[in-house]
This record gives sequence, C-alpha cells and structure tokens, in this order.
Amino acid sequence: MAKSIKGWLIVALLCVIIVPVLVFLGGWLLAGPYEGDGGIFGLMATIYADALLADLSALLLLLSPLLLLAIWRCSFWLGKLA
Repeated sequence: MAKSIKGWLIVALLCVIIVPVLVFLGGWLLAGPYEGDGGIFGLMATIYADALLADLSALLLLLSPLLLLAIWRCSFWLGKLA
C-alpha cells in the first residue's frame, strides 16, 4: 500500500480528514462532550488552524498515522536488507 507518491498523498489526505473525527469521538467517549464552540467542526477548525500556523503538535496529530506507516514500511525495508 502507498508505494507511489499518489498513494502517499491519498493516505495523507485521509489522515487529515479522519484523525480529527477519531480524536473527537475518542474524547467524547473518554471525557464527555466537547466544550468548545461548534462541536466536531469547531474542533476540526481549531486543529486545522493550528496546523496552518505550523504548530508542531497539530501537524504531528494530523500526520501521525502517515508517520507510523512510513516507519513500518522502513522497518520492513531494512529487514529485507539484513
């Protein structure tokens, strides 16, 4: 999966869309309703605004599944070299 640039871009786009929804649902299940304005869309706006301002924590949050996939693929690649 995701062997080409197009594949990596699709995975990155899915991460950017799905991760805020999962964060919202996880927070709702563990801590209760979101206290900010706008519910899920307010949370998404906050995360995206922070990511556009190059806040490292927001960027890592949005791209964490992509980073995990890259680390996983690199580990398999290094395993084949050994």
